[in-house]
Amino acid sequence: MFNFNVYGTVLGTFGHNATLNATVDCGSHCEMYGVPPGERRGEHTMLDFCALVDLQQPLEGRKSNGTCMPEPGYALITAPGYAWEWVFPWPGWFNVTFDAKTASDERIFCVTAEVCVKWEDSKKNDDVDGNRLHVHEDEV
Repeated sequence: MFNFNVYGTVLGTFGHNATLNATVDCGSHCEMYGVPPGERRGEHTMLDFCALVDLQQPLEGRKSNGTCMPEPGYALITAPGYAWEWVFPWPGWFNVTFDAKTASDERIFCVTAEVCVKWEDSKKNDDVDGNRLHVHEDEV
């Protein structure tokens, strides 16, 4: 499990039924994993924004985890991500995108990160040819 955090300024409120679209694909390493150029295989799911995120806003000098609907002003949004083997079928580099939209399809935020997944069981970190996954520790 990992968390992602988005900190910024909420410009206006948005109604209920906002969504958080999560996508995982092979990013800039598709060819290395045998995916044809231009084809980005991956997993995608759409989740209820308010059910997933933890929203914190400074309100009258204190932090609050009130209801989901933000008020205009600074905010910290935190949501969890999970590294399941059926989503990340092998250790390596992946793009993870979280795209939040209102019910009327207006973007709230969109963030993409390239992440390196390595398994706790080091034997699982061998690639299909039995070679070790080459990752510099400072890149993890």
